[in-house]
Amino acid sequence: MICYICNSEKIRIKHKGVRDNPNINVKESQSCGLVSLDSFLHISDSFYEDSQMQASAVSIDEWLNQTKNDDSRRINDLRDLIRNKTVLDFGPRNGGFLIKAKELSKEVMGIEPEKQFKSFFKDNGIRIYDTIDQLKKRHVL
Repeated sequence: MICYICNSEKIRIKHKGVRDNPNINVKESQSCGLVSLDSFLHISDSFYEDSQMQASAVSIDEWLNQTKNDDSRRINDLRDLIRNKTVLDFGPRNGGFLIKAKELSKEVMGIEPEKQFKSFFKDNGIRIYDTIDQLKKRHVL
């Protein structure tokens, strides 16, 4: 594996499996600190836009309750790294992590093409962009 930001081969598996797929791991570059998935093969161009994740099964409050342990784990793992920093979450899903990160961070935002929770994010003071291009128009990366 090579980091696609810094091209380093110093990569470690940070967490085995993700919430919805035990075969995809979370990796971390030991050089630049980028945390990402070790595979993107499950993603097509329109995979996320209208995915209706959890929409028919549970309300947003129930979904936040289902992910609270994982959201807390992520906050605990990243607490020192995100304190008083700007946090950008790629694919924040229901926003549970970003809601918790707001308490520690200078600013939080996400890139989330899923349309159904846009008003929820806005109501919780979380800036969400549909694409990285939309983000680039407002921020220097």
